[in-house]
Formats: sequence, C-alpha cells, structure tokens
Amino acid sequence: DTFTMEFIEKDGEFNVFEVLELVEKYSRYEPLNLLGWDAYVSRIEAHLINNTISGGKKLLNRLRGMVLYPTFAHGDLSCINIIPTRTGPRLIDPLYGSNFGNYVLDYAKLLFSLKFYKNDIGNFNLLRMQLEEEGLDVLIASEAVRVATYNKHFNFIAENLINEL
Repeated sequence: DTFTMEFIEKDGEFNVFEVLELVEKYSRYEPLNLLGWDAYVSRIEAHLINNTISGGKKLLNRLRGMVLYPTFAHGDLSCINIIPTRTGPRLIDPLYGSNFGNYVLDYAKLLFSLKFYKNDIGNFNLLRMQLEEEGLDVLIASEAVRVATYNKHFNFIAENLINEL
C-alpha cells in the first residue's frame, strides 16, 4: 500500500554510458509506428514558425538533406527522465508512438539536456566524442528549436547552434 523511493541513489547521478547502452539495446526493438522522417522535419518546421529564430531555413535544408528511419525510441530522453538506481539507470516518461522515433534523436535530446539543462559539459563532451552518428549536431540544434517553443530564452541557444552548423 506504500510507494517508496528507496532504490534511488542519493547523489542523483547516472552513468551516461549505461544510458547509452540502454538506447542501443532499445534501438534494436521494433518501432512503435512507421512515421517517416518527413513527419519529424514538418514538426521542426512548425516549431520554427512559432519562434523568432534566425537560421530556420538553414536548419530545414540540413534536415531535408538527412534521412533517418523509424526505430524504437524513448522519444523524450532528457536528464529529468533518467532515474539512477543501484542496478543502473531507469528511463521514465517516454513519448512512445505519437511522433517519429529514432534512437539518434534520443542521443541528440540527451546531449542537449546534458549541456543546456544540467550544464554537464564534461559528460556532454565524453558522450559526443563517443557518438559518431552523422547529423547529430543538426538534431541537437533541432532539439533547441523544439524547446524554444516552450521556453523563449532557448531561442538564442538555437540560433547559435544553427550558426555553428
């Protein structure tokens, strides 16, 4: 009858490489929907319409030059959705099935979260060097655009990330 949180470690830190292992493991599962890459590009385009971010055309051109295929994905892999436990990290609050999903997008969201929410530049740099996915920087910039829709102070970050592409 009681809910307990005893399994959560005290420091609240998780091992980014253990999270990476989970994402890689889950990427081999069947996708929950077959929405295509164009659905994701359209979603970012809609976010750009609702923001005053310069460089939107540049970002969209880069996105349109990429192709990702649907895979199983968490969908919202930010630091707040990772609970460290004694037996390893647990991923919570997924966005399964309602949007285009791909494990590389999960990497981009995690990287964005580490750097801009948690200010964990050390783990950001370690993880970014480990991941050799093409277009990852474009997807990190796309994540900034998505976040800026809900929090306008991220417009500046999105503009800088787009300019660096």
